[in-house]
Amino acid sequence: MMFKSFGVMAAFAGLSSVSALSVLTPSSQWWWQSQEQALFSWDCTDKTHPQFAVLATNTNVTLLSGGYVVLQGQQDNFVCNTIYVPDLIPGAGYKLALTNIVNYTDIYVYSEAFEVRPKGSPYPSIPTPSIGGATASATGSGSSQATGGSGQSGGASLNMGFSLGGALALVGALTAVLGA
Repeated sequence: MMFKSFGVMAAFAGLSSVSALSVLTPSSQWWWQSQEQALFSWDCTDKTHPQFAVLATNTNVTLLSGGYVVLQGQQDNFVCNTIYVPDLIPGAGYKLALTNIVNYTDIYVYSEAFEVRPKGSPYPSIPTPSIGGATASATGSGSSQATGGSGQSGGASLNMGFSLGGALALVGALTAVLGA
């Protein structure tokens, strides 16, 4: 009986690790560029955290004097990815912390360490994943611009080029791998 209970507990432990909140990008292989569009994606199958705050952290005080900066005060956990334009000093050792929206010291998970590169640096290459003999790839480009009531540019623009197409390809590949 004891072995049977242990087996059931092990099965539940395996299930909980599968659905744990985790950051997919950025990572050591998928860096960000300062003041450029940057993909933030996470495994949103964990429904125990319906919302979280997103903090950029770094122990290097020359990069982040306070140790962290809030990127998003409240992020809903059903979207699975979003685009930021980080205003971070280029350097290594950054991590994202997903935290309680009221208490930033209640940290749910950290991303792996990643680098912020200077604006205009090359983006990481995206390998085409192979899934059961099939391959998945995507490319895309486009642009969108916000306009004010007078029809003139309202100063806010979002130019989505190859980098966003590559990011969307990564999101599509990750979605296919995770089966979401």
